[in-house]
Amino acid sequence: AQAKLNISPDMSEIIYWERKPPDNLNTIVRIVQDGEQWKAPEILPFSRDYINNEPSLSPDGNTLFFVSNRPRDKGAEPERTPDIWFAEKADGKWGEPTNLGSPINTDGVEVQPFMSAEPRFYFCRPPAEIYCSTFRAGIWQEPVKLSEKINRGRVSSPRVSPDTTCLIFHSNNPGGFGNYDLYISFKDASGDWMEARNMGPDINTAADEG
Repeated sequence: AQAKLNISPDMSEIIYWERKPPDNLNTIVRIVQDGEQWKAPEILPFSRDYINNEPSLSPDGNTLFFVSNRPRDKGAEPERTPDIWFAEKADGKWGEPTNLGSPINTDGVEVQPFMSAEPRFYFCRPPAEIYCSTFRAGIWQEPVKLSEKINRGRVSSPRVSPDTTCLIFHSNNPGGFGNYDLYISFKDASGDWMEARNMGPDINTAADEG
């Protein structure tokens, strides 16, 4: 199984995560363009151990956020709940991952990372709700849960358009076309997210959309 396809801004790199049976090993994979050809997929070395999934590239393509149960302290046991980690790229190579830390990571579950161009950092916490943290004075600020205009039903996978005016996510909010549908919200004049709308039958079906 493969999911969470990311394409770098310069269109030269593809990153996704892969789960392989029978042990369901979770790894993060990259494909790099060489001239007009694409090289063979390669597993990012730091993702060969522990669970690693939900990769998400920063707007400039130089930071990779992902979710992992790897221990915060080297040599310790895997964490019981997943955290958000990040790796940075220099000279075309991805470095070793770093825990994103507080206030975004807690002793609970943090998943579904996405960094928008403002920059703001979107992610999810149980029971499937979207939170947002603003970058100010060089640090990520205390996350704020988005309002019920967004957080209705179980919501997940926030993604913001490059011009930051549009938020798309999936939700099982009652009244849709299937179990999970895609929803969209636009910013109002003050910069707040407006009431989310189902994206309709041209996109959503009786099956799950994500």
